[in-house]
Amino acid sequence: MSAGRASPRPGHPEFHSLLGVLLAPDDPDARADLDQMAATVTR
Repeated sequence: MSAGRASPRPGHPEFHSLLGVLLAPDDPDARADLDQMAATVTR
């Protein structure tokens, strides 16, 4: 059971925003890296 990959829809912005807040709430660089990674994974 990999909950981390259970995105509701590829490229779902609320999902990625929530994930970013959970992983790196106060780190803009980490947020940017996460967004880039998410965009690559859900392409």
